[in-house]
Amino acid sequence: MADQNSNDEEANSSQQRMHDVDMKTCCYKDHPLVKGMKLKCNHRICKSCHEEAMKKRFEQKKPFKCPRCINPKAFELMNDDVPPNLLGLFNKLQKYRDVETKLHLQHCPNPGCEKLVQVCSDVQGGENSYLGNEPRGVTCECGHSFCVLCNRPKHDGINCEESKEFCRLYDNPNTRRCPKCKNILQVWNMMNKKKVECLVCDTKLEPQDKIHLSPLAFTLTYIFMVFILPVYLGRMVYKRLRARWVKDPEIPDDDSLDGIEEISASCTKCLLITAAVLIGILVGIGVTLGGPIFWIIGYIRVCKLHAAQRREQAKFREEFIVKEGAAEP
Repeated sequence: MADQNSNDEEANSSQQRMHDVDMKTCCYKDHPLVKGMKLKCNHRICKSCHEEAMKKRFEQKKPFKCPRCINPKAFELMNDDVPPNLLGLFNKLQKYRDVETKLHLQHCPNPGCEKLVQVCSDVQGGENSYLGNEPRGVTCECGHSFCVLCNRPKHDGINCEESKEFCRLYDNPNTRRCPKCKNILQVWNMMNKKKVECLVCDTKLEPQDKIHLSPLAFTLTYIFMVFILPVYLGRMVYKRLRARWVKDPEIPDDDSLDGIEEISASCTKCLLITAAVLIGILVGIGVTLGGPIFWIIGYIRVCKLHAAQRREQAKFREEFIVKEGAAEP
């Protein structure tokens, strides 16, 4: 009896795990799990999504893949699970896949290209896109070169995982590329004003080449330096002077003056206060008039620097990162 209960619990837990996996495949919120079809990869897909995906793949003459794990072998379903109206499309897609497998053909991952590329027959699955020292990159007639295992742009000399990690590091905003050897450098350090030296070609990056403020960060920095910091310092100075004057006042409270020295001291203090107020007014006028001009010039410069960095990253992605719309491994 205990064994039966344990078996029931194990079956329920297994079904629950399968249920969790199935619920993440497609539009599971609108279609209950019992109406879905089970793929060979143990994922489920609802009939409406399966029908739409098969029609789209048939128009593109591409084999159907699981929308969750993108497994090309996942569409090997039992004919009983396929609706009658999709059975013909399913058989045609299966024929396409069989022909591609026998002839060692692979679809070009370049968006908009529907051509098939001949790949080597000894290419096997795995994390590496090369066997030994031979690269497994091919070039389509459209000019796009890609790895036949990970569908990313061709990366000779490194495996797919290393290429993925390299791309992740380059997309990190805390890194920059060496202008000479294109090596990735960790250069983010706000407090470090020293030069950064490349370990490959010994090229030194100046501090201004390390980091560029974003337009928003530049605007916030400008507001802090022009408005918040002067007000804060002014309040601190005012509090200290006021505490000193209240503690040892030089101007008597009544109208009577003891002598010419007190009159001279009070006049000197009034002149100093008046001069400070006038200087503050002039500085405020200058900031009001010249501040926007300074901000516009600095903002344009920061935008240009960021545009240049984005162009550099886009050029890099065209060489090493899979383009938008390409199939993920």
